[in-house]
Amino acid sequence: MTVKVFFHLGQDTDPDTVVAVNRTVPRTTKVATAALTALLAGPTRAEQDSGYWSHFSPATAGMLRSVRIANGAAHADFRDLRKVIPNASSSAGSAALLAELNATLKQFDTVRTTVYSLNGDVAAFYEWLQMVPPVGQRAGLTDARRAAADFLTGVVGMRNLAPGSTRWRSDFIVTSDFRTRIAGTETATSGPITRVTLGGSATGFTVLGVNTDTIKVDSPKSAVNPDYYPVARSPLTISGSAWAFEGHVNVRVVQDRYGTVRRLGEGYVIGGGDELRPYTGQVRFTAPSAPVGWVVAAELSAVNGQVAKATAVKVRFAGVPADPSVLSVRATARPALRDLDVEPPDTVARNGWVMPTGRGTITFVVQAKNTTRVHFNLTPLTPGSPPTRLLGTASRSGGEFVFTWRYADEPLLARMSLTAINATGHTDRVVVNVFHP
Repeated sequence: MTVKVFFHLGQDTDPDTVVAVNRTVPRTTKVATAALTALLAGPTRAEQDSGYWSHFSPATAGMLRSVRIANGAAHADFRDLRKVIPNASSSAGSAALLAELNATLKQFDTVRTTVYSLNGDVAAFYEWLQMVPPVGQRAGLTDARRAAADFLTGVVGMRNLAPGSTRWRSDFIVTSDFRTRIAGTETATSGPITRVTLGGSATGFTVLGVNTDTIKVDSPKSAVNPDYYPVARSPLTISGSAWAFEGHVNVRVVQDRYGTVRRLGEGYVIGGGDELRPYTGQVRFTAPSAPVGWVVAAELSAVNGQVAKATAVKVRFAGVPADPSVLSVRATARPALRDLDVEPPDTVARNGWVMPTGRGTITFVVQAKNTTRVHFNLTPLTPGSPPTRLLGTASRSGGEFVFTWRYADEPLLARMSLTAINATGHTDRVVVNVFHP
């Protein structure tokens, strides 16, 4: 039978660009194994003379230990290649190595994503290439910038955004800067900056606050912990200092329910038109139907009324039942896993778990408040895979919720999450990224 393997052609080629060549192999149902085995033997002498090259060669032939495919994920395990291919750890070298491996495996319709290991150790393979293992991936700065822009557009009301710097401030905190392009006023490179602060997890980002240097909000006081969100009642008193056109600051109270924004009330306060000057005022708003929302203080453009810059504070509305809140997640497993009892749960999600081969069970114990039930979900991380599916519902045991996941003996690259639910809403929380070889 004929399979394809992928090598590089020409010394000046892009490391990510590979070319297919055919190999004749003994007929087998394990076609991915046959293809990788042929790849690890490297280009033939004739192919090398024609300009083909690869990190793989007769020195790496026979170093494939196993290939397993299920749920769209292919796991290939090798003997220790590091001493045989020492130059693969450079950025170009690692890209070239992965390009050949990925193209050879993804020629098969059953493979949508790949994971590699050395003698069963996933972390060792990716550390060798100076990369993050797929199981430990977290959302990146591009995702943060997108989340910030969506918030400024949907909640704050800014338009024609010009993105600036986006950077990690700590392991979990990102800031993303924006200006607005408003014809007839400041250019996108010199206008006022509105900075969005976001908290990062394994899957994405949550907006924690928004501020611009010339609109300061002292009350209600901003907080990043939901337990300390300021309580908002109508009429809302807002105070601080501002420097805006004619001192005029527009104030809006909005609720944000699962991405649906509703304006509850609007007013204005007067600060300074020539420098930062104090302001105070009140804004009345209608009864909210969501437990949380935002107070947005903004300068509106004199040209077209668009938001030019803004500061936003997240608030908790008085009298509205709170959404469910997950306090902690613990887990025990058979066979045993490492680093299971880690708080907060998002720390677990960043690290990820590589589960032992074979069948097994993981029992999760969830502590939550304002919660009547807890669902556990599984989202494959393989492109084109089915969407999130419900694994099961946790049983209530006293003040805790307990769920046992019985996983099968098959490859899996996925994200575990839970949904805490009560009569008024739900809260989603990532538990962990999992890889089962």
